[in-house]
Amino acid sequence: MNLKFLPLATLTLWLISGCNNQDLENHPGNYFSKQKENLKKGKGTVLLDESYMPLFNTLLYTFQSTRPDADISLQYLPELKNVQLFLEDNELKILTIAGSKELSKKEYESITTTNKRIDTKIIGYDALILIANPSNRVEYIRQSQIRQWLTTNDVNWPNSKNPISIVIDHQFSTNYHTIKTQITDKAFGNRVFQQAGTDSVIAYVNRNPNSIGIIGYNWLSDRKDPATIKRLKQVKILSVFNEQTGNPIFPSQESIRNHLYPYIRPIRIINRGIRNGINTGFVNFILSEVGQLILDKSGLVPEIDPFRQVELKTE
Repeated sequence: MNLKFLPLATLTLWLISGCNNQDLENHPGNYFSKQKENLKKGKGTVLLDESYMPLFNTLLYTFQSTRPDADISLQYLPELKNVQLFLEDNELKILTIAGSKELSKKEYESITTTNKRIDTKIIGYDALILIANPSNRVEYIRQSQIRQWLTTNDVNWPNSKNPISIVIDHQFSTNYHTIKTQITDKAFGNRVFQQAGTDSVIAYVNRNPNSIGIIGYNWLSDRKDPATIKRLKQVKILSVFNEQTGNPIFPSQESIRNHLYPYIRPIRIINRGIRNGINTGFVNFILSEVGQLILDKSGLVPEIDPFRQVELKTE
């Protein structure tokens, strides 16, 4: 049976029914059942940006469904806030964060004095995308245009001359960081507005025909997810004119995998949990074949190619 073609919900149900070793793990003679924490047992917390909420909710659901003694909490805060909390946590209460930002040499050195084991893994790739109101006839925007519109006051649509509103989520988010590192590091103009989160950006664009939203691709990448289908009725995804290739590129799993789409970013997990602890168990699961298949089924690009035939033996 080829897992590549299983719907995400079916894949999850298979995992729950086929991979539960609860009876063995809880056997009185099992050493691991007596531990407070191991790779499948214990309490943990992961701080991450809202941009990756759809993906990580699915990953966590599957992880905990097959590990009933695992209790991991996902806390969604802006990425740069997560990094700050991680760096300032001398008591090592925050063990794992996820986002796109790579720690600088200075940041890394500031925390290795209190904890020598800092493990950074790229688990996959997504992208920053532009969305518009479905009534907007524009199908693509040039890289030079969005760069100019973000930093110029009183910008208008070229044809209608109506003022453009550009909406992003809150400051210090993964999306904000990507804009500043991949599009422009200049100050924003007076037509850039911040919203409370991705859902608010989508709602704003849906209500305002002359607006452009900037969000993470993960919120619209899984075309079989009912929530994604609903969002895609509210907004449409715009192509970005790649000035190096000379043609518009629509954000997709394929254009991200082939590095054709301009605004690609890695998804990183930074972990300093103990080697046999629950946080490390969750990271290991994400990088496992099943975890990487979930990334692929979510419409993102996994770091490790999970596409090999897996034969499910049946009696």
